[in-house]
Amino acid sequence: MKTKNLGKPSGFTLIELLVVIAIIGVLVGLLLPAVQQAREAARRVSCSNNFKQMGLALHNYENALREYPAAFVQNSDGTTGSDWGVSAQLLPFIEQAALGASVREAIAASTSYKDQTVNGKKLCNYRIDTLICPSEINDRPRGTDYYPTNIGWNHGTGQILPPGAAGCNGPFGVNQKSRPRDIRDGMSNTIAAGEKKAFFPYMRDGDNLDTVPALTATDLTSLGGDQKGDSGNTEWCDGRTHQDGLTTTFPPNTVTKGSHAADSDFTSRREGKGAASLNAHVAIVTARSYHNGGVTNGLMMDGSTRSFTSTIDGNTYRALGTRNGGEVVQAP
Repeated sequence: MKTKNLGKPSGFTLIELLVVIAIIGVLVGLLLPAVQQAREAARRVSCSNNFKQMGLALHNYENALREYPAAFVQNSDGTTGSDWGVSAQLLPFIEQAALGASVREAIAASTSYKDQTVNGKKLCNYRIDTLICPSEINDRPRGTDYYPTNIGWNHGTGQILPPGAAGCNGPFGVNQKSRPRDIRDGMSNTIAAGEKKAFFPYMRDGDNLDTVPALTATDLTSLGGDQKGDSGNTEWCDGRTHQDGLTTTFPPNTVTKGSHAADSDFTSRREGKGAASLNAHVAIVTARSYHNGGVTNGLMMDGSTRSFTSTIDGNTYRALGTRNGGEVVQAP
């Protein structure tokens, strides 16, 4: 009688299976960081494209109205004339016609951004995709009234008030409607906007400062003021510096300790708050992002985009923040 030779059993042994699993685990461990880096690189490019869109909108606005929008309009008695910021005024030029028309209607009627609604919803509670960086970890509304922004318009090196030449030296400011001829440092050498983190803490209503003091980041707490938790950069339509603005006082991602926060911004006064707002006003609102390597995206007045890092020389960065400072610098 003939017997059948069964030979060795087919399939993996337990040891072989464990080896395969271990190899797969090693490969995943090696590939995952690369995948994450690729995703972050894509998010950073998408963020830069947002700035390009805002740059195009800014120039279309100027072509239509022959001036750039004011960051905030304050009456002669210090009360608010119009609190709609630059981003809000650019809505018609970023394919947001309906919301943009509502902003224009509100400005014409002297209606605050806090009170304007569209289809039963607060206008400022709408998410504007172009204003949100894909790397932002707090992409969410602030209650039912507001939505944050990651784009801050350049209010200069920190002096916000008084309005005009004696105050803000950036391209956007209170009662300041600049024109291309006012950007004497060169359109390609003047920052228009930079990146900010949403829901960022800031101190406000601190010392009465006439000018930007000579200080370091660690001195910020000495300026006083009430720590406002994490409500900074949470109202894309509000033209005040701590919401729609940015200053070049410190290089990007500089850690500035607040009274109750490890990292904080500062504003000595708020625009449109009556007689006190007629006095000098200083703000320190620093560019920050969640991109790798301390990088923040930025927009220049000529519509080009740049990447700025925390290692940029402070004097160079401040020079790029002025519209007519006469400094001899070139954007990186």
